[in-house]
Amino acid sequence: MVRDGLLNFHFCLFDLEGSYKGGFYHGVLELHENYPFMAPKLIFFTPNGRFETNIPICTSFTNFHQESWTSAWNVRTLILATISFMYSEEPSYGCKTETDENRKDYAKNSLTHNKGNDQFINLFGAKLVEIGIIADVDMKKSS
Repeated sequence: MVRDGLLNFHFCLFDLEGSYKGGFYHGVLELHENYPFMAPKLIFFTPNGRFETNIPICTSFTNFHQESWTSAWNVRTLILATISFMYSEEPSYGCKTETDENRKDYAKNSLTHNKGNDQFINLFGAKLVEIGIIADVDMKKSS
């Protein structure tokens, strides 16, 4: 997880199981200026077969449902809930249902997709080098 300014927490989900295995999923929690008293937005940037990209995702723990929000939620529990919601097939705004085969394809292509995103490289490139996922941070847009 990387903090981008005061209110944005970027994350990269990886080491997941099932049809997401091998994938690297970049997203952001955009915390409301009144956080922890208001729910955040959740947006994914990496295609994954569960969530649409570049639009807010509707869950009981995001800004779509302020009425069910509690200040007991923190960034860690929000990320854990996001992972859990990825494995569900519950329909909601910003969600989609694709086959396991498609999700496996997204997982396989996710790092290549993310390498084309300068923000992903700037936020996570050095850490991915450190843990041996990539050889160097000089991996710019794939053509």
